Amino acid sequence: MNNHGLILQKQVVEGRLSVSCSNDVLTLALGPEHPGRVRGVGAGISPRQYFNLPRQQRVKFADQLKESVRIFLQEETKKMEARSREETLRMEARTKQLVEAEREYLLSQLSQLIPNFDPSILSKTVFFPLMF
Repeated sequence: MNNHGLILQKQVVEGRLSVSCSNDVLTLALGPEHPGRVRGVGAGISPRQYFNLPRQQRVKFADQLKESVRIFLQEETKKMEARSREETLRMEARTKQLVEAEREYLLSQLSQLIPNFDPSILSKTVFFPLMF
């Protein structure tokens, strides 16, 4: 190993230089290898085979776009459903308020029209039999 190689090796041992896969001390000392080759292991061995690297998955742009749109639509659907639930609860509460206000108004009108009217008689459920 030449002097430059010894300096690189010392830096690796000291932790000042990190090496991995094809970026090793030999490559740093001698320069980069031709693409698709691994120096010192013989012909026919690719970097992927030698360093046990996984194959890169090629994903088409259209597939990435579809997945992004699908995720976006799911998120927007969840937001819309939450807003819909909130609006439904607000409308139910407002309807209850309006029904109660109308009931109070009708009771006050009945009290004015009928002397000695007792509004508690309306709170009891009265069932009338159906006659045919």
